[in-house]
Amino acid sequence: MELRRLGGLQKHLFKEGNGVLSKEYSQVLVALQKALLRVGQG
Repeated sequence: MELRRLGGLQKHLFKEGNGVLSKEYSQVLVALQKALLRVGQG
């Protein structure tokens, strides 16, 4: 699933960034997680 792949890439970028922009990365991961949950319900 494309959303899972995007989540994995975002997680990788978060780890590679060593905490820089961690709030922004976290917000994107939360948004992806919510999207996955919505898709799973549909």
